[in-house]
Amino acid sequence: SGDPAVLASPPTISNDGFLTFAPGRYGQVRYNVTANDGGGAVCSGVETLNRTLIITVENVNAPPSFIMSLDPPPATLTYTQGDCSPLSPCLVPGFALNMSAGPNEGLQRLTFDVRIVSESVLPAGASIGGLFDTLPVVFPNGTLQLIPKLDYSGTAEVGVTLRDDGAVDNLSPELTFLVSVLSVDQPPRIEYLTTQGSAINLPDDSLSTVSYPDFVRIQPGGCAGEDYTQSVSFSVNVTSGRSIFAELPRLVNGSATCAESPVWGLTFRIAPGSVGGAIARIVAEDSGGVTGQTVSSFSVSLVSRNDKPYFTAVRSPFNLS
Repeated sequence: SGDPAVLASPPTISNDGFLTFAPGRYGQVRYNVTANDGGGAVCSGVETLNRTLIITVENVNAPPSFIMSLDPPPATLTYTQGDCSPLSPCLVPGFALNMSAGPNEGLQRLTFDVRIVSESVLPAGASIGGLFDTLPVVFPNGTLQLIPKLDYSGTAEVGVTLRDDGAVDNLSPELTFLVSVLSVDQPPRIEYLTTQGSAINLPDDSLSTVSYPDFVRIQPGGCAGEDYTQSVSFSVNVTSGRSIFAELPRLVNGSATCAESPVWGLTFRIAPGSVGGAIARIVAEDSGGVTGQTVSSFSVSLVSRNDKPYFTAVRSPFNLS
């Protein structure tokens, strides 16, 4: 009784009692063994003897296995900066194929382990961390997900292993592939940092010099990537409402490179008796030369504030009687 497939070949017993068999899979099988000496059964003789042979093959976990659909060697996936993002990750359906937990282990759960074997991220020497926003993922159906960091470029070697939930010998051999992210020159970035953003509101009697120490960040577009080595220049032009200023807006105390703080302060002075508002435009240009210009505007609005009432006497002093 039992599953005949437990043994790859049925057992045999030699005349001198040596048992031979080949295990096929884990499980248990029972055999009836009969010995016959040929002496016959005359005068209550015993010619045959029956015994039960039980063979149990214990389960030993076999390592899982899979193959990659990419062409070796080495398999390379190539992208351009901006191709992938957290909201729109790059997916490779069918990246992993023929996933198996091992012979006769179909009930085991399979998961993929992914690690970065090595990487070369541009620019060299920049404190930017790894190439990926999150570690690459291989889903149980074999689909690969990649999310490189937005501004980063370079090459990474990625290792993938398949794991089952067996107690031992539960990892497949590691397979590796390359991810290459090509650099694209990006335009400068202008980011307003104050609570008012790009819309400044002031009382209409603000006659002293107005200063915002950390007003705007102006930097090359890809400070984390190859644009790290670029510098940026800019101009500030008042496009309307110029007459409200006694001193025109200008940006001060900042840096033109990613390596230093690219945060600029804003300063200007309102002319006495001014009303209304003005719009100024920042034009930033980096040294990349391809997509190297960005334009952004900010506004200054004068808000009317209630003044104390006053009066003057027609003549003074008054004589009352």
